[in-house]
Order: sequence, then structure tokens, then C-alpha cells
Amino acid sequence: MEQTAAPKTSYLKQIRLRSHTMFSWFKPKDPLINLNKQYRQKLEQAMQSQRNGDIRTYSALTAEAEAIRADILKEEARRA
Repeated sequence: MEQTAAPKTSYLKQIRLRSHTMFSWFKPKDPLINLNKQYRQKLEQAMQSQRNGDIRTYSALTAEAEAIRADILKEEARRA
């Protein structure tokens, strides 16, 4: 009897699944999960600053988000 491989889930879906599991504080944290969370938060803050007309803060937060994104890409490359 031939078994088919389980469908692969996307990386972002895995992050969401891991971050909402019960007793997740007992498991060691994946640095990519934390980096992705920081990245999303910085982009959200930047968007709010842009909506409020504070373009300087928007630029600074976007630059910080891009630095975090570079760290994410380095970590993903290291794992590959």
C-alpha cells in the first residue's frame, strides 16, 4: 500500500499554529517566529504613523522593519 506525502503547510501557517498552541511557554521559541512578529509590529506602527501624517517616524520605523527583514532572510538562508 502506497502512502502519499502529507501536504506541506506554508511557513507562515506553521508560525500561526505554533504561536497559538496551549502551553507554548514550555517550548523553546523559534527565533524566526519572534523576528516575524517584530517585523509585523514595526510595519503596523509605520502604517499608523503614515496615516497620522508623521512621515519621519514612518521612515524610521520602515527602516527598522527592513533591518529586521534582513535578519529574517539571513536566518532562513542559514537553515536552508
